Amino acid sequence: MLDLNHPLVTIGVLSWNRLSYLRATLESARCCIQYPNLEWIVSDNESEELGLKEYLQSCSWVTHRIFKRQTHADAMNQIVNMASGEYLILWPEDVQFTIQGDWLVDLVEIMGRNPWIGSVGLDYQREV
Repeated sequence: MLDLNHPLVTIGVLSWNRLSYLRATLESARCCIQYPNLEWIVSDNESEELGLKEYLQSCSWVTHRIFKRQTHADAMNQIVNMASGEYLILWPEDVQFTIQGDWLVDLVEIMGRNPWIGSVGLDYQREV
């Protein structure tokens, strides 16, 4: 989706053999990230878990799906090379989003006003 008022943000997710985590991460992200200009890239390390590939192929909002056996670093580098976004979020498959809203709009605005910021770490914690 082209939105000239909001720079494209790429969300890259790394996955391997954990369908329940991948599903929870992607579904929570879709629910919690209220941003109008996203590109999704999911790199799966050729999972053998039944249903994972089919689930990922059913996610119509995912822009690019990579099914390739490679190291974690190589998968991250491939996502970086494929990303079209002005900003990139690399996200593990086992961390769910919990805060709904337009927080990404605020983050992109802060990054745009402060080009000297090279990266931002999102704080995430596990709930018992």
